Amino acid sequence: MRIGVIADIHGNSSGLSAVFADMERLNIEHILIAGDFVGYYPYVNEAFSLLRSKNVTCVLGNHDCYLLDRISVSEDLRLSYKLDYIERIISENNMEWLSGLPVLRRFELGGLNWILCHGSPWSIEEYIYPDSSDLERFAELEADIVVMGHSHIPMVHRAGDVLLVNPGSCGQPRDYNPLASYAVVETEIREVEIRRVPYDVNTVCKRLAEEGYEQELIDILTRTSGE
Repeated sequence: MRIGVIADIHGNSSGLSAVFADMERLNIEHILIAGDFVGYYPYVNEAFSLLRSKNVTCVLGNHDCYLLDRISVSEDLRLSYKLDYIERIISENNMEWLSGLPVLRRFELGGLNWILCHGSPWSIEEYIYPDSSDLERFAELEADIVVMGHSHIPMVHRAGDVLLVNPGSCGQPRDYNPLASYAVVETEIREVEIRRVPYDVNTVCKRLAEEGYEQELIDILTRTSGE
């Protein structure tokens, strides 16, 4: 079975659309989303329209929980994450759909046992990086694959018999590669491919500038490793 894995959309419907188009070419059978549908960028309703037409299994991210008032966040961060604005523009149906999601799921798919979460199985706000010093603790989990997001940095790592997957971000990559990032899991062989997909990021940046977005939030979408 071929599974598509997405995380950290953050209201960037253009990046999400490009990923979905690539998935269609690969005949992806099911899609997992590791949270953070909202935060930063304003095209949340467009993103929800795209993903709600797909066969998806989802969990909440920390930004989603901030929006739903399930985790407290300072007013300064609410402003920088654009949560007050998103709260005003998100549709009632999309807010209701988001509120029905859990923060963690355990399930069987493609003959494998999965854990789907945002930060880590222990905390929605925990950052797990490829060079984190304690990755071997994941080997103790009762799972074949653990899918996480939050760091916006792709990762594939084996901790004992447990395969760890972070697809990176399709909405705001932070590894100095502006291409939208996602992962494909081949369940029969337990192999993972991180895929990078181009989209018209310059048009997105121009639109954000016209809408008065801070240059810092715009510039992060086009950063490269040469900077």
